[in-house]
Amino acid sequence: MKLFNQLPRYLAVIVFLMLSPAVLAMDNDLRFTVMMSGIEKGSLVVSPLGPHETKTIYKFEDRGRGPDLTTISRFGTNNVLTSLDVTGVSYSKQEVDEHYSRKGGTAAWRSAPGDGQQANTAASAYYLVHQSNAEDYAALARALKSAPNGKLPLLPAGEARVHKLATHTLFYESRETQVSLYQISGIDLQPTSIWLDSSDALFSFGSPWIGVVREGYESALPELQNAEKTALLDAAKEQTNALRHTPYGPVLIRNARVFDPKTRQAQTDISVLIEGDVITAIGPDATVKAPKDAEVIDANGRFLMPGLWDMHVHVLGHEAGILSLFAGITTVRDLGNDPDIIAGFEQYFESGTLAGPRILKAGLLEGRGPYAGPTKLLADSEEEVTAIINNLAQSGYTQVKIYNSFKPELVPFAVKTAHASGLRVSGHIPAGMTMEQAISAGYDEVQHANFWFLNFMPTDIVAKTNTPVRFSAPAERAHALDLSSQEVSEFITLLQQHKTVVDPTLVVFEAMYARQKGVLASWLQPWADRLPASMLRSGLRGGRAKNMEEQETFKASLERMQEMLLKLHKAGIPVVPGTDGSPLQLVRELELYAEAGLSNADILYSATLGAAKVMKMDKQIGSVAIGQQADLILINGDPLTNISDLRQVDLVLKGGALYKGAALARAAGLR
Repeated sequence: MKLFNQLPRYLAVIVFLMLSPAVLAMDNDLRFTVMMSGIEKGSLVVSPLGPHETKTIYKFEDRGRGPDLTTISRFGTNNVLTSLDVTGVSYSKQEVDEHYSRKGGTAAWRSAPGDGQQANTAASAYYLVHQSNAEDYAALARALKSAPNGKLPLLPAGEARVHKLATHTLFYESRETQVSLYQISGIDLQPTSIWLDSSDALFSFGSPWIGVVREGYESALPELQNAEKTALLDAAKEQTNALRHTPYGPVLIRNARVFDPKTRQAQTDISVLIEGDVITAIGPDATVKAPKDAEVIDANGRFLMPGLWDMHVHVLGHEAGILSLFAGITTVRDLGNDPDIIAGFEQYFESGTLAGPRILKAGLLEGRGPYAGPTKLLADSEEEVTAIINNLAQSGYTQVKIYNSFKPELVPFAVKTAHASGLRVSGHIPAGMTMEQAISAGYDEVQHANFWFLNFMPTDIVAKTNTPVRFSAPAERAHALDLSSQEVSEFITLLQQHKTVVDPTLVVFEAMYARQKGVLASWLQPWADRLPASMLRSGLRGGRAKNMEEQETFKASLERMQEMLLKLHKAGIPVVPGTDGSPLQLVRELELYAEAGLSNADILYSATLGAAKVMKMDKQIGSVAIGQQADLILINGDPLTNISDLRQVDLVLKGGALYKGAALARAAGLR
């Protein structure tokens, strides 16, 4: 009877516990799967801790890298972030301790790019999280949707806007789910896309390379990605139509200073006649007559040269096409992508449906394992290797790129099979192999300068180069390698004998090894007054060094890479420039070559005809000569004197169309 009398109290306690934030979090968690190239890699869990507070745990693994972050976010009644705490490790496994708070009218923050404080902050000012996850973008989208005119000021600087791009209904496992695609502008050069459900909760975010999707809907992700692709494609086609000028007849460029990569010299007062997309005449102004219906362009002495090549890219969106043309890049080599995605962009760029460069495709061949790269082309047997390479050859690929976890014992077979199919072979050096062994096995080319130095390191390091050791070991040790030693001399002789090509991507290692916290990344500095504030902030976060001693060591290792580059160049080893990142990085890559001691003329050759020759396309592209495809750029400057003048592209000719540099800049998102 006594127990019965206490029952209402017990029930009240049970109800209270059931409604407590901790229990609510257990019942109302939103769970997401992190996907990389169609493979599950980790999770994102969003838990409500109260009416205006959430906890987000974001974790995934990618070849020994990947974040493990816990974020506590608190919001005001206007959905604007009022405080934040992010702890854990970043994608590169560096410690994260980011905090933001607003008290009264003063906002203060601490993050990797630097600390800051701002007084008299508007109540609507939204702090842009540096170590962000998909839920951070969803929260920003919700705040923007409820804000006047769909826009808010950003902290530390800038302004964000939101608009709905499309609505899509998923019919999945007897469930009907309506989701909407929103675009947030002002964060990056191009708008950031995100899918929200009917209650404005996060549903999916990211690219086909890496993204998150609501748990249980993993197999529906391709459908969502196709819907997003269609919506973005329609807008991109309209944008291209506004940018692209198709001449009504031949084009005659007069009074140009024309660079010839064959002679590595430039001649003044030259005219170039183009019919369709082919150069049909070239010579002194007085000798080349304008056809009756020609469109005449007076170069006024500006520098005319072949379009640049970026020999190491991963095309992830149509905006990369516009940015490439703006940067003067008319041909790229994609060194690993989803086959369906890259085939689409290849078709759109080639036809002129979208503004973009010519694409040469390389398939990324990898072995299975915990450190496997983001590719669907996985092979652990000769049968699997044969099937993949045959399919690549039939699908218009020019090259096979071997990756870190591929079995070393399969390399000779893969090389032989690829060569028999007419494909070149390049790549990283698989864990357990040295660069010398890969070259002896038949590699035509090696990506990334770090592998030059890993070649000389102990076997216990070589065995782990499918992990982040391939970055950390050269950072710590490359500076100590004696480039005048006998073993280095023999290494270079081997490269000479095999006519091996190198793709250094020095701009990648400058960012890793020489970038200082609070100092804007070198490749961003020339664009500082034209980029979104949030993008500039990311460029302040610094590299891998944890202290000044490491900073000096890592910087010395980068300098040793540059010294090795010069040594290879002098030995006649072909060098092809690539960024493995943004098209805006290409000129910085070339500046690093100039700083290493290569002449500007040789650098311009390597970025044009030299690259075309490596790809056996020099008979049709890469020069300003009769019969060549007219992929040309007109520059307001003289890159033979100052390689940095390559950033001053006024006009781009590609595929029979003309694009003005200023219009490309606006379309790319530069101020």
